[in-house]
Amino acid sequence: MPSPLTFSVARASRLTEALLWLGLAACLTFWLLRLLDAPAPLAASAPTMALTAPPAPKPGSLFGPAPSEQTLQLNLKVLGVVAGVAGGGSAIISVDNRPAEIFLVGDIVTDQAQLARVAPTAIELSQGGQNVSYPVPQLPDPGALVIPAGSTQ
Repeated sequence: MPSPLTFSVARASRLTEALLWLGLAACLTFWLLRLLDAPAPLAASAPTMALTAPPAPKPGSLFGPAPSEQTLQLNLKVLGVVAGVAGGGSAIISVDNRPAEIFLVGDIVTDQAQLARVAPTAIELSQGGQNVSYPVPQLPDPGALVIPAGSTQ
């Protein structure tokens, strides 16, 4: 008669099968409880708030300011230009302190303005027929950059 502590392949396979069925039952129980656990309704736990209507806009400002009140207010910096012939050219512009970009005449600089004209000393931006001129910074005098020979600097 074999001892109860004797290892046999048949006993090991039955034990493995029982453990697998037990694991499967545990997984199914876990997910069944997880799916059936309904969250608490939000309406019961949420505080009630009174909703108020926003203030009524002024009749004249319903569609924005009148055309005469609109002004071209842009935060931009002209860093350089290449003025072309016949109204062409390009400008290096930094908008809202972002990295500078190159714009050609006719390009949209912002959602409010378009580059209308480039001259050696200024650029013009257009918004709905209104043109605003921005000066180009002047280059330093080339003579000021030359260090005379024999200078000790």
